[in-house]
Amino acid sequence: MANTVTTAMLARSKKPLMQFREFAELKAEVAAMRREREEARAEHDKLRAQLRAVSKAFGTLSDVVVDEIGVVKREVKSMRATRCDGPRTCAPTWKPRNVR
Repeated sequence: MANTVTTAMLARSKKPLMQFREFAELKAEVAAMRREREEARAEHDKLRAQLRAVSKAFGTLSDVVVDEIGVVKREVKSMRATRCDGPRTCAPTWKPRNVR
């Protein structure tokens, strides 16, 4: 009669459902799932932070590239202006190749 749970035993117990093996197993599974959820949430937060950092880095890199392109365009325009009297009077400094 050791395995039999009586009403009197359940009434005296502070945790009556723990008397049932199935309930104890389910409770353990729920606890394991909660731990897994917290681990997954921590990993998700870590990956989200890394993604934000990479996104910010690419944004900064893009800004730098756009600025550099602007600088190069201004330098080329300045160089062309110093070689020529005006934009339409400038002769090309390169010689075309023989094209067939």
